[in-house]
Amino acid sequence: MFPDAPTWLGVWEQGQRATPLQRALLILQALAPDASWHELCRLPLGERDARLLAAREALFGPRLEALARCPACGEALEVGLRVADLRLGQGPAPQTVEHGDYRLTLRPLDSLDLASALGSPDPARTLTLRAVEEASHQGRSVEGAQLPPEVLDAVAHHLPETDPQADLLLRLSCPACRHAWAAPFDPLAFLWSELNAWALRTLAEVHRLASAYGWREGDILALSPARRQLYLGMVGP
Repeated sequence: MFPDAPTWLGVWEQGQRATPLQRALLILQALAPDASWHELCRLPLGERDARLLAAREALFGPRLEALARCPACGEALEVGLRVADLRLGQGPAPQTVEHGDYRLTLRPLDSLDLASALGSPDPARTLTLRAVEEASHQGRSVEGAQLPPEVLDAVAHHLPETDPQADLLLRLSCPACRHAWAAPFDPLAFLWSELNAWALRTLAEVHRLASAYGWREGDILALSPARRQLYLGMVGP
């Protein structure tokens, strides 16, 4: 069963004191309450983001509007697209990379990898090393920390191939100067911004109806959105 309004308000309330990474996991736990925190942490980031996109579509509909700014001339662009446009249909998969005499097997990253990188003095290097599942040089096994910089650069270059859904890019073109570029899209940041706006709007509606009728929060949230709007219209501005 899809989470109800009180559950989402609880997620929003907990998320006020949480990091972005923790917010993603709070949303995932609301969607899959029987899953353990560790199981959710171990989801590949592409699968995590796919679930966040599904939650966004269920909560706010299939279309979304975003704003972008041209890096060449500063023009503001309104970007409209469908959630379906952001689903790549490519699941995570290990990748084999050969660079000179080195052979490496890369795995998709997960939330535990991100948490480790956030506490590291060099997040990019930490993520690159954690993605290396196996490494060998001339057939002999080597530790990731022993890999030379040029090999790690090759790993970083191929890492998006392990999980394309975790590396969403929007292909944009500026109508003013015709500059074209690729802008990263963060499903979590977008969803959380909308969830925050929804929560503030919903709590304001609860306050108005509770003040007018003396109803409890749970009773107001149990009303369908259509009925709630009808009562708000009778209360007045």
